[in-house]
Amino acid sequence: MPAHGLGRLSDGQARALLDEHTALRGPGTGWDLHEYRHSALTHLGEQGASLLMLMAKSGCW
Repeated sequence: MPAHGLGRLSDGQARALLDEHTALRGPGTGWDLHEYRHSALTHLGEQGASLLMLMAKSGCW
């Protein structure tokens, strides 16, 4: 664990937090991690990020 006391979230923890903070119609209706990643990549592309940057961010090497 890092010195600041903050550890990494598990996939399940990240999924639950993302759903909790994006759900509009109750639990289970929020974004999933796949949608979140693609939304972030879309915004980067719209801001003019290079193809290499998008590939690096998406893990497509």
